[in-house]
Amino acid sequence: MTVNHNPIIIDNKYKLLNVIGMGSFSQVHAVADLHLDLNLDIASSHPHTHHLSFLHTHNLQHTPASANLAVKVVGLSNIGAKNVENETECWKLVHDHSHIVTLHRVIRSDSHIFFLQERVHGRELYDTILDAHGMNGGLDIGLSLPQCKRYFAQLISAVEHMHSRGVAHRDIKLENILIEDATDSVKLIDFGFSTTQRISNCKSGTIDYLAPEVFTAARDGSEFDAFKADMWACGVVMYAMLTAQLPFAADNQTLKRGNILRGYFRFPNTVPLDAQELVKGLLNVNPNRRLSFEQIREHPFMASHFKDQAMEHASVSLDIDTDRKLTDCEA
Repeated sequence: MTVNHNPIIIDNKYKLLNVIGMGSFSQVHAVADLHLDLNLDIASSHPHTHHLSFLHTHNLQHTPASANLAVKVVGLSNIGAKNVENETECWKLVHDHSHIVTLHRVIRSDSHIFFLQERVHGRELYDTILDAHGMNGGLDIGLSLPQCKRYFAQLISAVEHMHSRGVAHRDIKLENILIEDATDSVKLIDFGFSTTQRISNCKSGTIDYLAPEVFTAARDGSEFDAFKADMWACGVVMYAMLTAQLPFAADNQTLKRGNILRGYFRFPNTVPLDAQELVKGLLNVNPNRRLSFEQIREHPFMASHFKDQAMEHASVSLDIDTDRKLTDCEA
Protein backbone atom coordinates (compact mmCIF):
# COMPACT_ATOMS: atom_id res chain seq x y z
CA MET A 1 0.00 0.00 0.00
CA THR A 2 1.29 3.46 -0.86
CA VAL A 3 0.34 6.84 0.46
CA ASN A 4 0.82 10.13 -1.42
CA HIS A 5 4.46 11.22 -0.97
CA ASN A 6 3.45 14.87 -0.54
CA PRO A 7 2.66 15.99 3.03
CA ILE A 8 -0.65 14.54 4.18
CA ILE A 9 -2.86 16.23 6.75
CA ILE A 10 -5.73 14.30 8.27
CA ASP A 11 -8.67 15.91 10.02
CA ASN A 12 -6.95 19.32 9.59
CA LYS A 13 -4.89 18.41 12.63
CA TYR A 14 -2.46 15.53 12.16
CA LYS A 15 0.45 15.49 9.75
CA LEU A 16 1.81 12.11 8.74
CA LEU A 17 5.58 11.84 9.22
CA ASN A 18 7.99 8.96 8.56
CA VAL A 19 6.95 5.31 8.25
CA ILE A 20 7.75 3.42 11.47
CA GLY A 21 6.05 0.11 10.70
CA MET A 22 4.78 -1.94 7.78
CA GLY A 23 2.08 -4.56 7.41
CA SER A 24 0.84 -6.59 4.45
CA PHE A 25 -1.90 -4.03 3.75
CA SER A 26 -0.90 -1.04 5.85
CA GLN A 27 1.73 1.46 6.91
CA VAL A 28 2.24 2.94 10.36
CA HIS A 29 3.44 6.54 10.50
CA ALA A 30 4.76 8.81 13.20
CA VAL A 31 2.50 11.86 13.47
CA ALA A 32 2.68 15.53 14.36
CA ASP A 33 -0.22 17.42 15.92
CA LEU A 34 -0.26 20.69 14.00
CA HIS A 35 -2.24 22.43 16.74
CA LEU A 36 0.48 21.69 19.31
CA ASP A 37 3.74 21.03 17.45
CA LEU A 38 3.92 24.52 15.96
CA ASN A 39 7.49 24.08 14.77
CA LEU A 40 6.29 21.29 12.48
CA ASP A 41 3.37 23.21 10.98
CA ILE A 42 4.79 23.66 7.49
CA ALA A 43 1.79 22.25 5.66
CA SER A 44 0.16 25.59 4.85
CA SER A 45 3.26 26.77 3.01
CA HIS A 46 3.97 23.53 1.16
CA PRO A 47 2.68 23.75 -2.42
CA HIS A 48 1.70 20.07 -2.58
CA THR A 49 0.09 19.48 0.79
CA HIS A 50 -2.72 16.93 0.51
CA HIS A 51 -5.68 17.61 2.83
CA LEU A 52 -7.95 14.59 2.88
CA SER A 53 -11.71 14.96 2.91
CA PHE A 54 -13.32 12.93 5.69
CA LEU A 55 -16.56 11.02 5.74
CA HIS A 56 -16.41 9.83 9.33
CA THR A 57 -14.43 10.35 12.51
CA HIS A 58 -14.94 8.51 15.78
CA ASN A 59 -13.29 9.40 19.09
CA LEU A 60 -12.72 6.56 21.54
CA GLN A 61 -11.04 8.51 24.32
CA HIS A 62 -8.85 11.51 25.10
CA THR A 63 -6.01 11.77 22.59
CA PRO A 64 -2.50 12.18 24.07
CA ALA A 65 0.38 14.31 22.78
CA SER A 66 1.64 13.45 19.31
CA ALA A 67 4.96 12.07 20.61
CA ASN A 68 2.91 9.17 21.94
CA LEU A 69 0.78 8.74 18.81
CA ALA A 70 1.09 6.85 15.56
CA VAL A 71 -1.26 6.48 12.61
CA LYS A 72 -1.96 3.17 10.92
CA VAL A 73 -3.04 3.85 7.34
CA VAL A 74 -5.07 1.27 5.44
CA GLY A 75 -6.15 1.68 1.83
CA LEU A 76 -9.76 0.65 1.37
CA SER A 77 -8.99 -0.56 -2.15
CA ASN A 78 -6.49 -3.08 -0.74
CA ILE A 79 -8.71 -5.05 1.63
CA GLY A 80 -12.23 -3.66 1.36
CA ALA A 81 -14.47 -1.69 3.67
CA LYS A 82 -15.95 -4.77 5.36
CA ASN A 83 -12.53 -6.03 6.53
CA VAL A 84 -11.59 -2.60 7.84
CA GLU A 85 -14.87 -2.34 9.73
CA ASN A 86 -14.17 -5.75 11.26
CA GLU A 87 -10.70 -4.65 12.42
CA THR A 88 -12.18 -1.47 13.87
CA GLU A 89 -14.87 -3.26 15.83
CA CYS A 90 -12.51 -5.94 17.19
CA TRP A 91 -9.87 -3.41 18.21
CA LYS A 92 -12.45 -1.21 19.95
CA LEU A 93 -13.61 -4.20 21.98
CA VAL A 94 -10.17 -5.09 23.37
CA HIS A 95 -7.86 -2.06 23.38
CA ASP A 96 -8.43 -1.19 27.06
CA HIS A 97 -5.65 -3.45 28.31
CA SER A 98 -2.12 -2.60 29.38
CA HIS A 99 -0.56 -5.12 26.98
CA ILE A 100 -2.66 -4.25 23.93
CA VAL A 101 -1.86 -1.15 21.89
CA THR A 102 -4.46 1.56 22.55
CA LEU A 103 -6.77 2.86 19.81
CA HIS A 104 -7.65 6.56 20.24
CA ARG A 105 -9.53 7.60 17.12
CA VAL A 106 -10.73 6.18 13.84
CA ILE A 107 -10.81 8.61 10.90
CA ARG A 108 -12.06 7.63 7.47
CA SER A 109 -11.84 9.22 4.04
CA ASP A 110 -13.27 7.94 0.77
CA SER A 111 -10.05 6.04 0.06
CA HIS A 112 -8.31 5.33 3.37
CA ILE A 113 -8.95 4.63 7.01
CA PHE A 114 -6.64 6.07 9.66
CA PHE A 115 -6.28 4.42 13.05
CA LEU A 116 -4.88 7.00 15.47
CA GLN A 117 -3.19 4.73 17.99
CA GLU A 118 -0.73 4.60 20.83
CA ARG A 119 2.85 4.82 19.62
CA VAL A 120 5.01 2.14 21.18
CA HIS A 121 8.60 3.27 21.56
CA GLY A 122 10.34 -0.06 21.23
CA ARG A 123 10.73 -2.87 18.75
CA GLU A 124 9.39 -6.23 17.69
CA LEU A 125 9.88 -9.28 19.88
CA TYR A 126 11.49 -10.85 16.81
CA ASP A 127 14.37 -8.33 16.95
CA THR A 128 14.70 -8.69 20.72
CA ILE A 129 15.17 -12.44 20.31
CA LEU A 130 17.67 -12.01 17.48
CA ASP A 131 19.82 -9.70 19.60
CA ALA A 132 19.78 -12.15 22.51
CA HIS A 133 20.64 -15.00 20.14
CA GLY A 134 23.66 -13.07 18.89
CA MET A 135 24.83 -12.32 22.41
CA ASN A 136 24.60 -16.04 23.17
CA GLY A 137 27.10 -16.79 20.42
CA GLY A 138 24.52 -18.15 17.97
CA LEU A 139 23.69 -21.13 20.18
CA ASP A 140 20.15 -22.53 20.37
CA ILE A 141 19.31 -20.04 23.10
CA GLY A 142 16.91 -17.12 22.88
CA LEU A 143 15.88 -14.93 25.77
CA SER A 144 16.73 -15.58 29.39
CA LEU A 145 14.20 -17.72 31.26
CA PRO A 146 12.98 -14.76 33.39
CA GLN A 147 12.42 -12.76 30.20
CA CYS A 148 10.55 -15.66 28.59
CA LYS A 149 8.27 -15.95 31.60
CA ARG A 150 7.68 -12.20 31.85
CA TYR A 151 6.83 -11.65 28.19
CA PHE A 152 4.77 -14.83 27.95
CA ALA A 153 2.71 -13.95 31.03
CA GLN A 154 1.98 -10.54 29.53
CA LEU A 155 1.07 -12.04 26.15
CA ILE A 156 -1.24 -14.55 27.80
CA SER A 157 -2.86 -11.75 29.80
CA ALA A 158 -3.57 -9.83 26.57
CA VAL A 159 -4.93 -12.88 24.73
CA GLU A 160 -7.10 -13.90 27.67
CA HIS A 161 -8.53 -10.37 27.73
CA MET A 162 -9.33 -10.59 24.03
CA HIS A 163 -11.05 -13.95 24.41
CA SER A 164 -13.04 -12.65 27.39
CA ARG A 165 -14.41 -9.96 25.04
CA GLY A 166 -15.27 -12.56 22.41
CA VAL A 167 -12.40 -11.70 20.04
CA ALA A 168 -9.80 -14.04 18.52
CA HIS A 169 -6.59 -12.40 17.29
CA ARG A 170 -5.74 -14.98 14.57
CA ASP A 171 -2.31 -13.54 13.75
CA ILE A 172 -0.27 -13.83 16.95
CA LYS A 173 3.39 -13.86 15.93
CA LEU A 174 6.73 -12.34 16.92
CA GLU A 175 6.28 -9.42 14.52
CA ASN A 176 2.93 -8.51 16.10
CA ILE A 177 4.33 -8.35 19.62
CA LEU A 178 6.21 -5.16 20.47
CA ILE A 179 8.48 -4.71 23.48
CA GLU A 180 8.20 -1.22 24.92
CA ASP A 181 11.60 0.21 25.87
CA ALA A 182 10.54 2.22 28.93
CA THR A 183 8.68 -0.60 30.67
CA ASP A 184 10.21 -3.70 29.04
CA SER A 185 6.64 -4.81 28.47
CA VAL A 186 4.63 -6.52 25.74
CA LYS A 187 2.21 -4.67 23.48
CA LEU A 188 0.09 -6.83 21.18
CA ILE A 189 -0.70 -5.16 17.85
CA ASP A 190 -2.40 -5.64 14.46
CA PHE A 191 -6.03 -6.74 14.55
CA GLY A 192 -6.49 -7.00 10.80
CA PHE A 193 -7.30 -10.73 10.98
CA SER A 194 -9.19 -10.58 14.28
CA THR A 195 -12.73 -11.91 14.48
CA THR A 196 -15.68 -12.18 16.84
CA GLN A 197 -16.60 -15.51 15.21
CA ARG A 198 -15.04 -18.03 17.54
CA ILE A 199 -16.05 -21.00 15.37
CA SER A 200 -14.58 -20.50 11.92
CA ASN A 201 -13.48 -22.25 8.74
CA CYS A 202 -11.41 -19.33 7.46
CA LYS A 203 -7.67 -19.80 6.98
CA SER A 204 -5.91 -16.59 7.96
CA GLY A 205 -2.63 -15.73 9.62
CA THR A 206 1.01 -16.65 9.09
CA ILE A 207 1.89 -20.25 8.19
CA ASP A 208 4.56 -20.75 10.88
CA TYR A 209 1.98 -19.98 13.58
CA LEU A 210 -1.11 -21.73 12.15
CA ALA A 211 -2.63 -24.58 14.13
CA PRO A 212 -3.13 -27.96 12.39
CA GLU A 213 -6.92 -27.65 12.43
CA VAL A 214 -6.67 -24.46 10.36
CA PHE A 215 -5.02 -26.41 7.53
CA THR A 216 -7.60 -29.18 7.88
CA ALA A 217 -10.43 -26.65 7.64
CA ALA A 218 -8.91 -25.15 4.50
CA ARG A 219 -8.73 -28.62 2.97
CA ASP A 220 -12.14 -30.05 3.79
CA GLY A 221 -14.26 -27.08 4.88
CA SER A 222 -14.51 -28.18 8.52
CA GLU A 223 -14.75 -25.66 11.33
CA PHE A 224 -12.34 -24.96 14.18
CA ASP A 225 -12.17 -22.98 17.42
CA ALA A 226 -10.27 -19.74 16.71
CA PHE A 227 -9.56 -19.26 20.44
CA LYS A 228 -7.72 -22.58 20.61
CA ALA A 229 -5.84 -21.73 17.43
CA ASP A 230 -4.62 -18.57 19.21
CA MET A 231 -3.27 -20.77 22.02
CA TRP A 232 -1.27 -22.80 19.50
CA ALA A 233 0.26 -19.57 18.17
CA CYS A 234 1.21 -18.59 21.74
CA GLY A 235 3.03 -21.91 22.00
CA VAL A 236 5.01 -21.10 18.85
CA VAL A 237 5.96 -17.72 20.34
CA MET A 238 7.17 -19.35 23.56
CA TYR A 239 9.24 -21.89 21.63
CA ALA A 240 10.85 -19.02 19.67
CA MET A 241 11.65 -17.07 22.83
CA LEU A 242 13.32 -20.12 24.38
CA THR A 243 15.32 -21.27 21.34
CA ALA A 244 15.62 -18.32 18.90
CA GLN A 245 14.05 -20.46 16.18
CA LEU A 246 10.60 -21.54 15.04
CA PRO A 247 9.44 -25.08 15.88
CA PHE A 248 8.27 -26.30 12.48
CA ALA A 249 11.08 -25.07 10.25
CA ALA A 250 11.50 -27.04 7.02
CA ASP A 251 13.06 -26.74 3.57
CA ASN A 252 9.75 -25.93 1.91
CA GLN A 253 6.16 -25.06 2.74
CA THR A 254 4.86 -28.57 2.05
CA LEU A 255 7.23 -30.14 4.58
CA LYS A 256 6.48 -27.37 7.07
CA ARG A 257 2.75 -27.95 6.75
CA GLY A 258 3.34 -31.69 7.25
CA ASN A 259 5.34 -31.01 10.43
CA ILE A 260 2.56 -28.79 11.77
CA LEU A 261 -0.17 -31.35 10.98
CA ARG A 262 1.81 -34.06 12.80
CA GLY A 263 2.93 -31.74 15.58
CA TYR A 264 6.52 -32.72 14.85
CA PHE A 265 9.22 -30.56 16.43
CA ARG A 266 12.26 -30.99 18.65
CA PHE A 267 13.86 -29.06 21.46
CA PRO A 268 17.56 -28.22 21.76
CA ASN A 269 19.05 -29.50 25.03
CA THR A 270 19.28 -25.90 26.29
CA VAL A 271 15.53 -25.82 27.08
CA PRO A 272 14.54 -26.95 30.62
CA LEU A 273 12.14 -29.89 30.84
CA ASP A 274 9.35 -27.92 32.50
CA ALA A 275 9.52 -25.30 29.73
CA GLN A 276 9.40 -28.10 27.15
CA GLU A 277 6.27 -29.52 28.78
CA LEU A 278 4.58 -26.12 28.70
CA VAL A 279 5.24 -25.72 24.98
CA LYS A 280 4.12 -29.30 24.28
CA GLY A 281 0.89 -28.56 26.12
CA LEU A 282 0.21 -25.66 23.78
CA LEU A 283 1.43 -27.32 20.58
CA ASN A 284 -0.89 -30.28 21.01
CA VAL A 285 -2.46 -31.25 17.67
CA ASN A 286 -5.70 -32.01 19.52
CA PRO A 287 -7.15 -28.53 20.23
CA ASN A 288 -9.33 -29.91 23.02
CA ARG A 289 -6.22 -31.00 24.94
CA ARG A 290 -4.37 -27.71 24.58
CA LEU A 291 -3.53 -25.87 27.79
CA SER A 292 -6.06 -23.34 29.05
CA PHE A 293 -5.15 -19.98 30.60
CA GLU A 294 -5.68 -21.41 34.07
CA GLN A 295 -3.48 -24.42 33.31
CA ILE A 296 -0.75 -22.08 32.05
CA ARG A 297 -0.84 -20.11 35.30
CA GLU A 298 -0.61 -23.32 37.32
CA HIS A 299 2.09 -24.93 35.16
CA PRO A 300 5.40 -25.64 36.97
CA PHE A 301 7.35 -23.45 34.52
CA MET A 302 5.07 -20.43 35.01
CA ALA A 303 3.53 -20.86 38.49
CA SER A 304 6.34 -19.16 40.43
CA HIS A 305 6.27 -16.17 38.09
CA PHE A 306 2.53 -15.68 38.52
CA LYS A 307 2.88 -16.14 42.29
CA ASP A 308 5.61 -13.51 42.50
CA GLN A 309 3.55 -11.21 40.30
CA ALA A 310 0.50 -11.60 42.54
CA MET A 311 2.58 -10.86 45.66
CA GLU A 312 4.06 -7.78 44.00
CA HIS A 313 0.59 -6.46 43.13
CA ALA A 314 -0.63 -7.18 46.65
CA SER A 315 2.34 -5.26 48.08
CA VAL A 316 1.59 -2.26 45.86
CA SER A 317 -2.07 -2.31 46.91
CA LEU A 318 -1.08 -2.48 50.57
CA ASP A 319 1.23 0.52 50.17
CA ILE A 320 -1.56 2.53 48.55
CA ASP A 321 -4.03 1.63 51.31
CA THR A 322 -1.49 2.52 54.01
CA ASP A 323 -0.82 5.91 52.41
CA ARG A 324 -4.54 6.58 52.23
CA LYS A 325 -5.03 5.70 55.93
CA LEU A 326 -2.18 8.00 56.96
CA THR A 327 -3.70 10.82 54.96
CA ASP A 328 -7.09 10.21 56.58
CA CYS A 329 -5.52 10.29 60.06
CA GLU A 330 -3.67 13.49 59.32
CA ALA A 331 -6.88 15.05 58.10
